[in-house]
Amino acid sequence: LAPSKCLLLGCLLILTIASSWPAGTSAAPRRARGRHLIWHKRSVDIVPPKEIVEVKIEQKEREKIQCDHKKTMDRSKLAAAHQTARDTRDVLVCLTNQWLDSTDNISMANAICKYSLHKLMLGHPLEEKVKEVQFVDEEDGSFVYAGAVDEADVELPKIIKSLKVLAYMMKMVKLETSVTEFTFKYIAEMIEHNISKAMEVAHLEDCATPEYTYNKEHAFKEYAVYMEGIHLLTVVERAYAQ
Repeated sequence: LAPSKCLLLGCLLILTIASSWPAGTSAAPRRARGRHLIWHKRSVDIVPPKEIVEVKIEQKEREKIQCDHKKTMDRSKLAAAHQTARDTRDVLVCLTNQWLDSTDNISMANAICKYSLHKLMLGHPLEEKVKEVQFVDEEDGSFVYAGAVDEADVELPKIIKSLKVLAYMMKMVKLETSVTEFTFKYIAEMIEHNISKAMEVAHLEDCATPEYTYNKEHAFKEYAVYMEGIHLLTVVERAYAQ
């Protein structure tokens, strides 16, 4: 996407979810200090170490109703959830592209190749589908999932659980650089907005974040978690389109 379209989509999403922002937050951009020097020193030719750890969710969160609680799906809300997933994915592609260019002077296509051996291995119900997402167009930043999906009502609990895991993981990762006036820290709020839209379809007010696993030894968690977001939202968009 062109930077101007990225900016427009981001602004529209922020206006949509602005009421949920915590009081006193600021979107002032910050630049990474020396991050590109660290990245250049890291080898990508050697298979990196892996340590899969389980993230324990706080008790208050665990005590919420389960996300697979059975209720009739509200299909009238499906179109809005679909559009939100698509817009958020496009903004995330733009921001990740600009961040890579700013911090390491590298394109997304080159970054995907360069860091292909490094796996976040984030455990959630749509993990296997996420692995099948393909980057198909460097110019447009297009990602495609061509695998199988079930009907939306079957996939919906998996979508909500996976988005909640992603949101929880994003809160653990602090991205230090943004090249636009709305920073990466607001991507977490955009993901929360996607969760809200999915729960409207499911007739849920809230539900528990499942415990999950990830590769603690991943050297580039900032990059990895946002690429996970792009891939997951690509799958979610496809599921909603069924």
